[in-house]
Amino acid sequence: MIRVTSFSVAVASWIAFSLTLHANVIIGLPAIVDNGNCLPFGCPGSYPITTYQEDYTSTAFSGPVAITGIDFFNTQFIGGAPATGAYDLSLSYTSKPVGALDTTNPANNITSGSQPFSNGSLPGLSGGMLDFTGTPFSYDPAGGNLLLTVTISGGADGSPILYLDQAQTQLQTSFAFFGTVQGGNFAGGLVTEFVTSTVPEPSLVFPLTAILIVLRFGLHKRRWEQIVGGRMGAAQRWKSTQT
Repeated sequence: MIRVTSFSVAVASWIAFSLTLHANVIIGLPAIVDNGNCLPFGCPGSYPITTYQEDYTSTAFSGPVAITGIDFFNTQFIGGAPATGAYDLSLSYTSKPVGALDTTNPANNITSGSQPFSNGSLPGLSGGMLDFTGTPFSYDPAGGNLLLTVTISGGADGSPILYLDQAQTQLQTSFAFFGTVQGGNFAGGLVTEFVTSTVPEPSLVFPLTAILIVLRFGLHKRRWEQIVGGRMGAAQRWKSTQT
């Protein structure tokens, strides 16, 4: 007979928790030293754009994830203030390779799965980072590269202008911009950190759930037997004192 203990249940629970551990994925390192890019979060007035897109290679992700946060860095050209205006961030899949975004129409870069992530005015810098949290986006790298689309309305430059860390190459990320001026694919995109939680493999969910149920049932059953056994023993001892 297998002895079921609270330790066994704790181990199984820890395994379940480990399947959804949070992890961060940083794309675009190393950054250009002592420089950066003011698009799209620092200078939408000086460079009047209404849309910015960044393409991230799927190979940076080891498997399916739920993206819950997007962070940008201000560690090279330090200081500056985020631009004003309304910023809508959305995530989707793209079939465009890194360095080959369409620069004539942003809709041509969105292949599937477009989902709003966050909207509103920009957050302030905190600890040298510009952090966004939003609606979790389920991303599977098997479906293609990840595309970030930033739509800007009423944008005006921050003072002083904010420059965020920019990738030295287009090996992992590239960008394109659209508006009164448009272009792209000539430099690396912004260094970006995605805050994620791992999506459990479907083949593991049912077996683990079954194990947890069996262990918890066995533990409760054993505790019940101990309670009943203890009461019966007490009754027998009381009976023996009456004879």
